[in-house]
Amino acid sequence: MKNIITIISFLLIYNVCLAQGNENNLSNLHLRGKVKEVTTHYFENIDVVDTLRPHTKEILRFDTTGNEIEGVSCDTSRVIISYLTYNQKAENTEIMEYDTSKTDTMKSILKYNDKGYLIEQEDLITSDTVLKVKRGYKYDYKGRQVEVDLYHRNKPDDKSKVFFKYDEKGNRIEKDIFLPSFGFFGRTIYNYDRQGLEIYSAGYNRAGRLSDEIKSEYSDFDSHGNWTIKSIIENVTGDPTKKTVVKRVIIYY
Repeated sequence: MKNIITIISFLLIYNVCLAQGNENNLSNLHLRGKVKEVTTHYFENIDVVDTLRPHTKEILRFDTTGNEIEGVSCDTSRVIISYLTYNQKAENTEIMEYDTSKTDTMKSILKYNDKGYLIEQEDLITSDTVLKVKRGYKYDYKGRQVEVDLYHRNKPDDKSKVFFKYDEKGNRIEKDIFLPSFGFFGRTIYNYDRQGLEIYSAGYNRAGRLSDEIKSEYSDFDSHGNWTIKSIIENVTGDPTKKTVVKRVIIYY
């Protein structure tokens, strides 16, 4: 059961933060201009009438080609620092992740095909070099990521799958999750504004019932057209409404 919960947790939050096709990180994050650093503050509450309180902070640093080279994420209990390494083709081949709340270090090894598309990622715990999770990525003829296969180290023969669909503009509009013990597990649909920013998502369980809704509103942009303030309202069935305000400070080269 613990393994299933781990897989479910990963698949529910999974939104492919790594490069889509052979684009750089700035392209996938919809960031315009020569971005050097992005500091993001998250303020959230449980009841929308309460005073917003600081929750987490994230810092992303990029090189002059638009690839992420360092990431820092922190909350009240821990700090996670990630360092990304690239080869001569500007492909991210290794990620080292340090978590201050743990003694182990996570290492990710990434492999690409001859088109520069990420096709495999292995996550290992460096203390015992044991494989924790392995992911395989597949693409359509346009280079859009359409499938992710997930293997867990304790059940190497069980494969969970995520499938994606896109609209004519290349926006991801649907995510389907399949688990080895359940089959079809759930679906998430996405809507976007004219700029390609996500403004709505809805999750449905295997029975087709609505399980959660997330609405996003962008209220401020900088001179490059990048958003700096976003409000998120999240409604999960059976839970209180949660509001999150996200503020970004973007530094350019």
